[in-house]
Amino acid sequence: MSAHTKPTMIRLSKLFPESPTVHRYLDGLSGLEIGGSAHNAFGVDTLNVDFTDDLNTVYKRAEVQLCGEAMTVEIMAPGDAIPLPDKSVDFVLSSHVIEHIWDPIGAIQEWRRLARKYVIVVCPQRHALGSDADKPLSDYHELHQRHVGEIPPPAKDTHEHYSRWTARTFLQMCERNGFRVLEAVDPDDKVGNGFLFVLDASDGEGESVTFLLYSKQELPTKPSEDPTQHWTVTEGPGITRFNCLPWAPYCPDSMIPEKVGQLFGLAYLVPFQAGLGLELRLRVTIPEGMTCRFEISGFTTRYQRAFAVVDASGKCVDIGDELLACEVDREPTGSFELRVRFRSPLTTSEWVYVFFNAAGTAISWPRVLGLALHSLDANPNHRLFESAVEVGESTWFAVQAAFFFRNYFHFEFELHRPGAELVSLALIPPVEVTGVRWTTGAAVAHDGQGLTPERTSYPLRAPALMEQFGPQMASAGHCVHGLLAEFTDLQYLGSSQTDELRNFRIRARFSDATEMELPLCPDHLPSWPARWEQIMKHLKPMGGGRFLEVGGRGENSEAVRAKLGPEWEYVALDIHPGPNVDLVGDAHRLSELLPPRSVKVVYSFSAMEHFLAPWRFVVEANRVMCMGGLFIAGVPVSWPLHAEPWDFWRMSDHAWPALLNANTGFELLETGVYGRSSILPFLPAHKGRIRAQYDPAYETTFAIARKIGESTAQREAYDVNWMADRYEREIPL
Repeated sequence: MSAHTKPTMIRLSKLFPESPTVHRYLDGLSGLEIGGSAHNAFGVDTLNVDFTDDLNTVYKRAEVQLCGEAMTVEIMAPGDAIPLPDKSVDFVLSSHVIEHIWDPIGAIQEWRRLARKYVIVVCPQRHALGSDADKPLSDYHELHQRHVGEIPPPAKDTHEHYSRWTARTFLQMCERNGFRVLEAVDPDDKVGNGFLFVLDASDGEGESVTFLLYSKQELPTKPSEDPTQHWTVTEGPGITRFNCLPWAPYCPDSMIPEKVGQLFGLAYLVPFQAGLGLELRLRVTIPEGMTCRFEISGFTTRYQRAFAVVDASGKCVDIGDELLACEVDREPTGSFELRVRFRSPLTTSEWVYVFFNAAGTAISWPRVLGLALHSLDANPNHRLFESAVEVGESTWFAVQAAFFFRNYFHFEFELHRPGAELVSLALIPPVEVTGVRWTTGAAVAHDGQGLTPERTSYPLRAPALMEQFGPQMASAGHCVHGLLAEFTDLQYLGSSQTDELRNFRIRARFSDATEMELPLCPDHLPSWPARWEQIMKHLKPMGGGRFLEVGGRGENSEAVRAKLGPEWEYVALDIHPGPNVDLVGDAHRLSELLPPRSVKVVYSFSAMEHFLAPWRFVVEANRVMCMGGLFIAGVPVSWPLHAEPWDFWRMSDHAWPALLNANTGFELLETGVYGRSSILPFLPAHKGRIRAQYDPAYETTFAIARKIGESTAQREAYDVNWMADRYEREIPL
């Protein structure tokens, strides 16, 4: 029978309740069910596919015994080889079948070939069948070998349980094969002895974003007999959740939410992108006597201060200072929409929590009606991690950390080759090393050669791969670390000796026999001078004119002069004469040195930290700039003291809006940071200081701004005579 012309065939379950999740996705659609049964029907429009229409099999006899009848078979075909055209049905539904198929990866590929919208798979828990209890979980490497034919199927298909998973290992199989998970329910919301996965079959159509669920099987779900006590999620595909704490009556009295001060709620796994502002919109009902706490996991914040607390009246009673804003609107139904704005410093997938506090007085249950995300920026201004680069053909690589302390070395990197597994990794050091270890957040099909991979219980972030390939790569990072065989204090080595340490490399081999050597201190990582292409995008439309570099002494400034074309009149200003300097003078008094509105571009790199009053310099720059001219500057965030005693300031990227604004006559076009650093205290005497190495400490911040008007700011608090000393090298001998 053709799936295009089939009559409506909705069979109601004879024994078990139907799945709310399945109805939410599949009502109004038509599709296939693989190995359907009358006692456990799903109540949606399907044709039943089975490898036989014989009603005397052990499965059909059990079906009749359970409910008095067996579901008829409309299409007789193997479950993983169905003779229908591509995208000929809306969905494929399979419950407690895929474990009987020798090649489950191929089966899901076949179902995705047939379905236009969804593939829904229900699998048994590993202990659902007594005979499975003592058998190991199916190893992904073995499943892959089955799929590619390296392990052939049995000569006779006995339809036994060939595979066993937990929800986590089934998710890993989906991630590795690019099967996009829209929702996971563990345990499933039908029989309850398995877990349910909703997979996207649309081949990338639409704009939904995958949110992957790592659920905890031991956390029971709340009974749904009372609709006021049933948690729901947004209708849009992608957002998934699980209950954070056990529900009554499955838990001891001390955990019952009605008890005073007891927190309970939901958690969502959400992908964040560095520098990208998000608005998270939460729709909830909050009964009298309860409060709702909306919290972004501290692992994607700077100081665990991204939360908002709303009471039953809709008032925001507390807000963390890392949130950009929190707004609450009451809807006509009496529910609330809570809108929280947040800009993550990291690219990572992390948890967002919705907690409720019963406070001992609640007489009804809250409901979470949906969580949605909206981007505030079309294009984030900056990234705080390095992007992945393609090395060789179709291999993506990024180094996120490479540092040395005494004789300890540590490299964090990302490596991915779509369609192939990483099977071996070896370190190629420039000097003798010892105690080398390889820790990884990704599953590795290790072939026993090279370093031995050690899975870590902590996520090893892979931000570059996540931005390139999606949230499923969020924790696929690698780390290689160890010791130099001879104790070394780097401060006693010359620059040529320390530069030698940059020659650490790795040799990686993949399952498709691809092998390559990769540098762990790559030269492609950008710095501010190397971002000239970024600057030129702003310069080219201007057509040329006077380009003033402030602090233009030395070889770095000579390189700037060389990069500019003949259409630019380059002028280097410095407070002292020297190589490359055209004009000697004080940057705080530019308007005394140059005519008003005579400069197209004011450029300064690593100079403003030496200005006693950088705000005065900004105002002076405005006075000499043409309307529409550009102010381009970079300033250290964390960098050793230098040119003392004339080293006054370090700035974060948040300083630029305070310096370049309508009052000073500018609009900011772009800001950002680059060059990641780590603050490592030698004597962590104060509480929490030992964790300082994880806090943000970038090398430099930069800004590009356009003049839009004359400055009205009065920033005259400056006198060069306040500094009595001069540069140390100029003190007379």
